[in-house]
Amino acid sequence: MKIFLEINNKTDCNFDEKKIELVIGETVRKSGLKNIDSKKIEVSVGVVSPQEMREINEKYRGKDSSTDVLSFSNYAGREGISKDKSKKIFLGEIIVCFEDIREYADRKKISFDEELSRVFSHGTLHLLGFSHGKDMFSIQERVANFFSKS
Repeated sequence: MKIFLEINNKTDCNFDEKKIELVIGETVRKSGLKNIDSKKIEVSVGVVSPQEMREINEKYRGKDSSTDVLSFSNYAGREGISKDKSKKIFLGEIIVCFEDIREYADRKKISFDEELSRVFSHGTLHLLGFSHGKDMFSIQERVANFFSKS
């Protein structure tokens, strides 16, 4: 599997794009999706300010607040991804707000990098069709723990 990121960073925040690529790849591998190992996977990543995240969250979720991550999947669910015979697939877009991620990391008393891994894993799982629940959070934590030790 090969991961390709299209990054639109609308802030002055810097981050390790390679690490994000690795987190997304590890999350896809741990997801258990069939027929995905040989695919080229594209993901769009948007990095926005709290104000822009608030506007996006209001528009698409009806919530008048900023948040750490929003995901917009190109597929209706896991079955659609598994059945897609294309060698190259576009999973969707992950939008993040680093200021919110930093705030959550500080509240949890963990490193920004660990929380960033958790957030990108979480967003990727939504792109893959996962909903909040035991399976999703278990994968997300395994990925975050893996990268917090590396």
